[in-house]
Amino acid sequence: QAEDGIRDVERSRGLGDVYKRQPLTISIMVLIYFLLKIVDDLTHMLTYTTAVLTYKMLKPTLGETIGFKVHNSEIFIEGIRNSYYFTFACTGFQSIAIITAPMIATQDKSCIRNATYVAALIYVLNVIRSFLIVFFVERLGWDYYIVHSVIMKIFSIIALIAIFYYVLVTCKALAMEFTRISRIIFRS
Repeated sequence: QAEDGIRDVERSRGLGDVYKRQPLTISIMVLIYFLLKIVDDLTHMLTYTTAVLTYKMLKPTLGETIGFKVHNSEIFIEGIRNSYYFTFACTGFQSIAIITAPMIATQDKSCIRNATYVAALIYVLNVIRSFLIVFFVERLGWDYYIVHSVIMKIFSIIALIAIFYYVLVTCKALAMEFTRISRIIFRS
């Protein structure tokens, strides 16, 4: 601050630096998502694993009232009230790609390590989400649409907000970048 009370103009690096890093983050995001999607389209391994884990969690509580079926590479859990078709979206790899790509792009070792924890957490939460959908419909008789498209969407949003908070707390490099970008955007 100058003696006469007039502030010097702060030099901002602007959003140009942010845009220069975007290709790396987007490339990592695309690489994670599309490689896994291609692998799953060819082998159905990721979707199958998600369905099997969900089925194994359901079996002790629903017993013989549910079954597991693979037909023409389509994967189902068969219940009394509904058939539950599993797709690649059930794996949560879209969220994994979106949240972990910026962590990996920081090239900070602790951020990259935490990205693996975050990816595992999101995957497990998606298996739990699938379990809860089938359980609420089959055991409690709740409406599939309400459970899948309302309750579990809210659950997913809350979980992703909590995970994003965890990411910003544990990945200092990303948190500093996020803060810097926010200041540029909102001119604080």
